[in-house]
Amino acid sequence: MSVATDVDVTRVWLDGFIYHPIIGQDFRSVRFLVDTGADRTTILQGNALSLQIDFSKLTKAKNKTVGVGGSPDVYEIEDVVIGFEDENTKKPILINLKTLHVLKPNKKIKNPLTFTLFGTDLLSLFQFNYDLPVVTLRLKKKYHKFIKTNKK
Repeated sequence: MSVATDVDVTRVWLDGFIYHPIIGQDFRSVRFLVDTGADRTTILQGNALSLQIDFSKLTKAKNKTVGVGGSPDVYEIEDVVIGFEDENTKKPILINLKTLHVLKPNKKIKNPLTFTLFGTDLLSLFQFNYDLPVVTLRLKKKYHKFIKTNKK
């Protein structure tokens, strides 16, 4: 099982989707940026706005996130389904992520980033080969039994 990647200079992008009732009743398309420095997969402020996430339904995270832009308010969504299309079979690979972090939008930020960080909590499930211009992500075999795929 492998996921298609799109390399832009040295950035690795993945197209995927997220599902949780708080985010909506359907799978929502999300653009992921693979970030080997991010401990947690995190929806950034601009993406939180476009997904219209209701922060009143979320739990505030115990730990702060510190980044280039400072220390924004971080919230958590529990038991989220993250999905990608297998580039060979074209079937979805669905991964249950225990905790997804969401950065609350700040009105002071004029142009918030509109993607989601693909953190090491999710990256650890994959074999990641970064040999430009080719980048591959393959789900580690030991995790195949935990992954749901559409049998169609």
